[in-house]
Amino acid sequence: MDSSNIVIKAIKYIKVLHNIKENFSINIKKHIPIGSGLGGVSSNAATTLKLLEKTLHLTALTKKNLEYIAYFLGADVPFFYLRKNAFVEGIGENISPIELGEKFFILLISPNVKCFSKDIFSLWDGRFSSAIDCTKNSILNQIFNGKNDLEPYVRKKYVLVDDLLNFIRAQKKCLVSRMSGSGSSCFGIFEKREDLLNAKSAAEKLYGKNLVYYEKLLL
Repeated sequence: MDSSNIVIKAIKYIKVLHNIKENFSINIKKHIPIGSGLGGVSSNAATTLKLLEKTLHLTALTKKNLEYIAYFLGADVPFFYLRKNAFVEGIGENISPIELGEKFFILLISPNVKCFSKDIFSLWDGRFSSAIDCTKNSILNQIFNGKNDLEPYVRKKYVLVDDLLNFIRAQKKCLVSRMSGSGSSCFGIFEKREDLLNAKSAAEKLYGKNLVYYEKLLL
């Protein structure tokens, strides 16, 4: 048993928190590509926490519990535990659900590139963008006018990611395109479904249907 596995850590935390002696066997069928910057590992841990709560009839985790999880399991885990659109602050433990009443369409492409956060941060020069006044009310503006500070490093290291972002940005009526997390997946946001489908068709010709996803984005 790999004690460094985040799912194992999640199970151990629940066992200690609730003084549970039983052992568990969990099988994970992964759909989110590894190293894609989509939070596959964090969502596995969050789903495990939810599963154990439901199976063992446990109370939901408190804010203090989630703060511990953000520090020791992963900063993205509390967000996936919430399972809602949210404004996240701190290192991931301060979460406020948001519903902005906006509808868009998102095109997501995961190239055949694995970007591991540790490797990408090792390329980072230690400087982030200046602090911004970002609140729940201004989050929509940041979605369309903000940026991902890690994107330049990934684009330089992986030509496929650089080409992918250039492709998405070139699509007609694409409102914004950006890399997800520390890579390698990239996305484009469209206002109209017709423009999304045209971009999806073009993407599938280049990247194949198995790497291209689309969805209605409700904010």
